[in-house]
Amino acid sequence: MLKNIASQKWVVYAFLRTDNTPVTGDAANITANLRIDGSAANAIDDTNPAELEDGFYIFDLTQAETNGDCIVICPASTTANVQVIGCPMATWTFDLATPAEIGSAVSTTGFWTLLVKAFAVFGGKK
Repeated sequence: MLKNIASQKWVVYAFLRTDNTPVTGDAANITANLRIDGSAANAIDDTNPAELEDGFYIFDLTQAETNGDCIVICPASTTANVQVIGCPMATWTFDLATPAEIGSAVSTTGFWTLLVKAFAVFGGKK
């Protein structure tokens, strides 16, 4: 997930606790909280997700809801016997290279700085 960027989405999955079958038609009963960098739980501004299919639902996130290094989603349904989990349950965010960083990549030093940042993002360090 990109850090501090609007219009991103988070998928959740709803299923029955008794037999693990997907739950459909439950969007109005599903809500979620986000915990940004270990902070207190805050309700997602998108009160209820849109239904995709086969138990999958999707929340729209605001820019503020993505402004953290580690974000945990805690979804729930008010429907009895329905369990909802995030896909994934938590995510680490990362910054994209800024135009200034890309522009400085023309120099040898800038290129290596940009390369190190790309490795940190895609090489599993962040």
